[in-house]
Amino acid sequence: MVFTNAKLFLCTAFLVQSLTCHVALAAPAATDGLITLDMLNAAVPGANSTDSCKKLPAEDKWPEECVDNTVALVSINKALAKYNITRRADIIAILSWMVFETASWKYYRNHFPEPGKPGQGTRTMMSWDFVSKYAKSLYPCKYGIAIGDNAANASVATDAQKTNVLDLVTNNDDAFAAGFWFLVNQSGSYYIDETLKDGDNSTFIEFNKEILYVGDADMDERVAVWDTVKEGIKF
Repeated sequence: MVFTNAKLFLCTAFLVQSLTCHVALAAPAATDGLITLDMLNAAVPGANSTDSCKKLPAEDKWPEECVDNTVALVSINKALAKYNITRRADIIAILSWMVFETASWKYYRNHFPEPGKPGQGTRTMMSWDFVSKYAKSLYPCKYGIAIGDNAANASVATDAQKTNVLDLVTNNDDAFAAGFWFLVNQSGSYYIDETLKDGDNSTFIEFNKEILYVGDADMDERVAVWDTVKEGIKF
């Protein structure tokens, strides 16, 4: 894709501004965050060992996507600081969503049923529509290059273009931050009105049905994950 001089100038200016902001607003260390490693290990026991990713079944085809809690913790705390998420109910809901969708941090792309859905992913397995919005909000210039001539209409993007866009946000920080971005920017009253209630799985179920459009088929499993996360994350 060839940019006009104007587009190149705008992209360059945006990148310079972004770099300046990143220097001025450095993210706090993970040890300064709300979540501790002990909490996360209790909340996500399937990833509580530094060799948990080495224990994947031999038939697993995507070991490079797996991380353990020591890696996840850093990015989760960065995300909480970035989006100013402090309510326990919100944190538990989003962590539960991620844990369920990734089988405890094993994946960041949709693979099932194989070959999976191009463009669907991050640690929440967001659909393409939201991955497109998320990537565009973070990296407008890179997004334009990745999606090419379909930048104005993401709904008709090719599979290759969807994959290129998803690649922008599969790094640990962006992949783990996706759910918190979604809560703040795409969840309406559930975030603004603090609809999610601490310790109340009925509001978590409503969030799944009304915001994530999840049916009843796997709701019991999602609630079971929420129960474990709730018991682990305490502050």
